[in-house]
Amino acid sequence: ALFGEVAEIQDRVQALREASRNLKRGIGALLKVSSLPSIALDALPGTVAQFLRTHPQVKFDLQTIHHEDLLRKLYERETDLAIAYEVPPGAALGHKRLGAGELVVLYREADMPGMPARIDLGQLAGRPLVSLAASGPMGQLLTAEVQARGIALEEVVSARTFHIATALVRQGVGLTVVDNFTAQASLTPGLAIRPLANPLRFDVNAIYLQDRPPTALTTDFLKALEREIAAISALSA
Repeated sequence: ALFGEVAEIQDRVQALREASRNLKRGIGALLKVSSLPSIALDALPGTVAQFLRTHPQVKFDLQTIHHEDLLRKLYERETDLAIAYEVPPGAALGHKRLGAGELVVLYREADMPGMPARIDLGQLAGRPLVSLAASGPMGQLLTAEVQARGIALEEVVSARTFHIATALVRQGVGLTVVDNFTAQASLTPGLAIRPLANPLRFDVNAIYLQDRPPTALTTDFLKALEREIAAISALSA
């Protein structure tokens, strides 16, 4: 019993030390941004490249993040901003909505020729599916829709990351349903994207600690990221 209490205290002390070190390193025009891998594939690099053309004095510290690590990264000052889909409830966080995305079907054109502009989930029944059901909020969003409609999808592989899922699609294993940001960044000759007939949409948020709101410089960066997200979403609409 004591060991459990001591371990928890040690974890808190370590978090405090890490926060202290990161506060010391955070001097100057440095933007520390953590993003979900889907946003980090294309939207984030594109925004940073554009932003540096008009703000050459700024330095960036970029990393990818998963939803379960979001709070720790913020509390330990490893990042100033977390770009994610869902805002964790019950925490002292602020957020700014940057736009929206939606789930899309990514597939090989040779496997599904002549598909309509939007695909109904029912059309995927019986086709080999690379599933992302266990991959955070997006997987849960799709799973809830499939169960609500009683659709039986033929899952041939369950992938834990979107990157693996899209690579499997390129290899001809099957189709997948991913967010439009991942799909656009993964698009290569021979692959195609179609949004769903009944759209499954989600918000993209910039999340920060309430006692560390965005600075003027950070706000300018978020405006640029907002424009980039809108441009990418328009491609798959």
